[in-house]
Amino acid sequence: HTESYAVAINAKGQIAANAYTVDPDSGSYTIRPFLWQAGRSTVLRTDAAVYDINFSGLMSGIWEGRGVIFKPNGAVMTIINTGQPNTEPFAINNRGNAAGRTIDYDLSPISTFLYKGGAVTDLGSRGVETVNNINDLDQVAGQCRGKACIYQNGRVRVLTTGRSEERRVGKEGDWQCRSRWSPYH
Repeated sequence: HTESYAVAINAKGQIAANAYTVDPDSGSYTIRPFLWQAGRSTVLRTDAAVYDINFSGLMSGIWEGRGVIFKPNGAVMTIINTGQPNTEPFAINNRGNAAGRTIDYDLSPISTFLYKGGAVTDLGSRGVETVNNINDLDQVAGQCRGKACIYQNGRVRVLTTGRSEERRVGKEGDWQCRSRWSPYH
């Protein structure tokens, strides 16, 4: 039994997707990411998954528990080394920078990160608990202490909905904190 799902589409109409096959006898499954473009699909590899695609067709994903950036032909262009057991880059921008999370062997979250220009920045130690997206300005959208936030250039800004909330977190909404999930401090 095989099912598939599209995870992202870029402005060129290229679609990053994953297919998984379940073995009915053992219950085990195999995931195969694929790129769909111009009416055809290309399987990228086995035992991998993709999460996002940028304008150039680069895809963020996982392979053998490591965060990677795939080329459109499925070749691994970059391995994102966070020093943690499992790295999941959920989003990639048009500059090839990615953002995501690290998880432990038991799948519990450890931290969040920004991969930019070959370097990894721990966002968890800055209070970013979840990461959802990254734009071409390298602004990372996520959640901090249950509030919407963005990270950019070493600063976290909480996105507020009212004046009272702004006063609690500071005039400009900027703050930093240490996260209990951070492995980097």
